[in-house]
Amino acid sequence: MTESRDCRDCGAKPGDMHVPGCDVERCARCGGQQIGCECVYEVNGLDTDDLEEAHPEIYENGPTEAMYEKFDAAIVALGGRLPWTGEWPGDAECRELGFWCYWGPDYGERGWVRCDKDHVGARADLTRLMMECDWDPKARRYVLRSA
Repeated sequence: MTESRDCRDCGAKPGDMHVPGCDVERCARCGGQQIGCECVYEVNGLDTDDLEEAHPEIYENGPTEAMYEKFDAAIVALGGRLPWTGEWPGDAECRELGFWCYWGPDYGERGWVRCDKDHVGARADLTRLMMECDWDPKARRYVLRSA
């Protein structure tokens, strides 16, 4: 069992919602960092690749209130925002899937090395999680990518 902690960015307690703008909060739609994902644009049918040319006012000033309202409705349809669980996003999935790594002994030459959970210095292998899993908005978590 892992120790639950308050969010180290906004101070949310386990089970509570993050403060808006918290850089730890995950997006319920894509699983990415809420503060930096492109879902607000996607939900509104905007392509971020040509945002500067096609919508210079939005590119310069950010999403409009109406855009955020549409995005918020899409998140509510998925079950609402994701509360702080008490542990870093993705750690639970790594634990369940057995994705562990440690910093290699050659510091810089080997980098992160896969290992088992009992290895000295083992921590959740979030890089592997991103490489082998996809966000499932219905399950509200990362799941192994289907073949």
